Amino acid sequence: MNITFHDLDLSFEIQKQVPNVIAIESPTYFSLVVGSINSSVLGENQSCCVNDELDSIDLSKNAFLCCSPFYIDLNDKRFLAYAIKQIQFIASNEPAIQVELSESISHLQSSIFKLIEKSDFDLDFSKPLSLSSILKVLGLTFQQEDMSLLSKNIEYIKLISKVVPNNPVLFFVNLYSYFEENEISELFKLSQAMEITFVDFEGNFKGKSSICNATLTTLDNDLCII
Repeated sequence: MNITFHDLDLSFEIQKQVPNVIAIESPTYFSLVVGSINSSVLGENQSCCVNDELDSIDLSKNAFLCCSPFYIDLNDKRFLAYAIKQIQFIASNEPAIQVELSESISHLQSSIFKLIEKSDFDLDFSKPLSLSSILKVLGLTFQQEDMSLLSKNIEYIKLISKVVPNNPVLFFVNLYSYFEENEISELFKLSQAMEITFVDFEGNFKGKSSICNATLTTLDNDLCII
């Protein structure tokens, strides 16, 4: 795979479905690289591109950026949308639950109509009630309050692999500043098992001898590969 930063005239290889550590010696270029990735992941522009052979990966759909593991949100809208689809799929394969849901939705709709009739407003439903609409209104969330930092990141990686089945990419910033080496190794091994391309950008990687079997690329102050 190849990653390109058009604004910086920078391009280099990264290994697909393998942990990659990119050490950038220049603080200025480090900030510019992370900012470029962030803009592309948010879909604001395509200043950063990742190509897999002849295909360009849409970073706004296939990539996630973690600037700090403390701010990882398991309740990302993509994760919740996937969870709702899975619940709907389970319900579609459970006849008894389907009957129960149909009856419950019918009763709820009837009760709402009665409330409308008692009000002073001439109202009607613009959309029929469904399991999907009810699940969205319920405000479903993943439980994450009591999770350790490592456990939360492990769950994050697992959710990414489910939400993005083809060519998922996880960009991380300064991973080594937050985790011990054995924890990093666990995250790297999991990302490989989940077939995720893990790319960690390090702003100060000097003095760290082990990279947990990851592919290391070092860019000097002129963005030349050492």
